[in-house]
Amino acid sequence: MKKNCLTIFIICLAFALQAQNVYSYITDRKFMKPEDLYGYDFRPQHKETLDGTKTKVRPGEYSFGYTGNYLYVNGEGIKGVYSVNNTEPTEYGFKMNLMNARDSRIQGHLKIILDNRRNCEALVFRRSSKEQEVIFHMPFLDKKRKDKQAKYFTDLGEFELEEKDSLWGNVIRPFLRIQVADSTYFEFIEVYEAIDKRKKKKPEVKKEKEEKPKFVKKPKKKKKKKKKKDEEDEEVADEDEEMENDEEEEEEEEVEEYVEEYVEEYEEDYTEEYTDDDDDEEEEEEETFEEGEEEENEDEEAETKEVDENAIPDDLTGLPKEKLLEYAERDSKIKVEINHYLYMKTFVEMEDGTTKDYIKKFKIKKIMERENEQAKENEDRFQVALVLDNKKEIYLYLSGRRTLTTIQVGEVYYLMRGF
Repeated sequence: MKKNCLTIFIICLAFALQAQNVYSYITDRKFMKPEDLYGYDFRPQHKETLDGTKTKVRPGEYSFGYTGNYLYVNGEGIKGVYSVNNTEPTEYGFKMNLMNARDSRIQGHLKIILDNRRNCEALVFRRSSKEQEVIFHMPFLDKKRKDKQAKYFTDLGEFELEEKDSLWGNVIRPFLRIQVADSTYFEFIEVYEAIDKRKKKKPEVKKEKEEKPKFVKKPKKKKKKKKKKDEEDEEVADEDEEMENDEEEEEEEEVEEYVEEYVEEYEEDYTEEYTDDDDDEEEEEEETFEEGEEEENEDEEAETKEVDENAIPDDLTGLPKEKLLEYAERDSKIKVEINHYLYMKTFVEMEDGTTKDYIKKFKIKKIMERENEQAKENEDRFQVALVLDNKKEIYLYLSGRRTLTTIQVGEVYYLMRGF
């Protein structure tokens, strides 16, 4: 039995969403073996009791979703989670033997009734051995509804893979009835990426202008008055120190006065040299050559633009392949590498009940193809293996006409609509 925690989350979301406004249809999928029931949510259109009473139900009012170990049932009087003991093939299709997950004494079954094309046309549900069976009928999908839902799903036989290289640029939407507007899809992308070995220019650092030192006038030191001493020897020593200090202060005052006179003379000379008359002459000169300078600047800007347009940018990320190939021809240090990716998008239900988009990106290193020459008419004949960079593989299964039927990621199979 296939197990995948992420897929179980995704499938359980289908059974919990309230916005289920569509039925499931007879022609949605073919069920060749019990494993094909995995991940499918049956939503019938009519309910019929054994006495022959048949009533129409709203879309999503009753639903039966199978996750491998459990059957999630929604509907009045039968809602619950049932353990699946086993699923056995029968002459009419399949029979699931069920047991109530909370009370093992309550055991029932779900019969999947298939037509001659292996499509499900009805379900027969029995909650326990003490209750009667209830029949649920699937509706037919008319052309109008099929065309309306076509943009959400890839139909069986719709996508033909003639060659391996024709895969890129296509989007595949497998048939997983979670919610039509938010269906799962796979996108195959071819990306041209540059390998740039040029030396990167260091950004220019603007130097700050150094300010000229300003002359600061030092505050004059205040003379300290000496206290009179009783002893004469101390008075004489103090007088000698005062004389020395006075001489030093006089010298400092003379230096400061000289500096002040020098600064005043410098400022007067500077002011006389640059008068208002000179400013007027400069303005006249500027006005005289203003028109000529503007023309020269315009020419310089035009030349700069031409140079910038032809220059190879430092950052080559996200540029179209035409530009990358052009730059690679012009500069031998630029190489262009072609990489292939597979994007898988779906969404999961979080613990708080909200939904969140889930996007997984796979890098594909190479593609290999295998053929089963013993395959019958209705069986897959080709297997295309997408080898990832971690050496794991994702498989695409093709019919004998090379049309896509299934995508396998790990242990999960994604089928096309009508499979």
